[in-house]
Amino acid sequence: MSGYAPLMELIKGAKKVMNFHVKPGEDVLIVTTTDQEAVIPNALALAVQMAGANEVVVASILSRSKEKPDVPKSVLEAAKNSDIVFRTSKSSLAYTSITPMAGKSGGKLRSISMDITPEQLKSGGIMADYNKIRELTLKLCNIENSKQARVITDAGTDLTFRLGRKCCEFYGIPHGTGMMPWWASAPDGEAMTAPIEDTAEGKLVIDVSLVSCIEALPSYILAQPIELEIKKSTIVDIKGGAEAAALKKVLEKSDENSRKLCEFAIGTNPESKIYGRHEDKKRLGTCHFAIGTNEAFGGKIKSGVHVDLVANNPTIILDGKTIIKKGN
Repeated sequence: MSGYAPLMELIKGAKKVMNFHVKPGEDVLIVTTTDQEAVIPNALALAVQMAGANEVVVASILSRSKEKPDVPKSVLEAAKNSDIVFRTSKSSLAYTSITPMAGKSGGKLRSISMDITPEQLKSGGIMADYNKIRELTLKLCNIENSKQARVITDAGTDLTFRLGRKCCEFYGIPHGTGMMPWWASAPDGEAMTAPIEDTAEGKLVIDVSLVSCIEALPSYILAQPIELEIKKSTIVDIKGGAEAAALKKVLEKSDENSRKLCEFAIGTNPESKIYGRHEDKKRLGTCHFAIGTNEAFGGKIKSGVHVDLVANNPTIILDGKTIIKKGN
């Protein structure tokens, strides 16, 4: 869709999000970046008011860079005095200081990630039945009770790794259980965990999209697959076309943990579409892995990088039992 969508066309999706997350009388902060379409934070702010919030503040900041990866101190002060923070930008704000602040608040501050376009507020994953997504996500979060995992795809993935940590239940509805109850996304829908370090072995072929949280590497739908050889949870070889070369170049300039496999997740949203954005990894019928940091969700890897790698139609085998066959 070209140009700005008329504000009222986006209200239905914005209201659905706010009706889930905003309680009457709460103070809400919306953090956006200057490269985001202005109609999005405007629609979100209007929907916040409709949900009965006490106050809503919109903070528009410059896109984050390697030199200035964190949000300004004034935004952090505003977050401290808020009940809920919505983050909407083209370059993700997921790994700024707002995230650990919410995690340490004991539930007082909730953090919602909205890496979206105007089109995504009108259709796709945001319009899904989140009660059904909740049911499926909780069912799949039984992966935390498994020890050994194997993922296979027709594209060439054959990867084994060990599990054993808590599962993060991301289904778009606020809740008080799971690994990160103070965090959600919109659109949402995934069962996610941090694999045990140094246990992944095999080949990982990414054939959907690369979703990046770092300024140096944009997110995009893949023109051709990226093939990763993994030993002891570390990428030791990258093959493919121009996009594989771009990923390799960024990792060569990043810290040593940027090549570490840090996340495994299963998409649970049947309405999600592929945009080359964070909605991709929520799509039912996909799984994704990530490389880089995972301290926020129970892992031990610290890095300045977090890149999600989305694969289509996986077969997932846990402790010898097939729970998903070619995406079903």
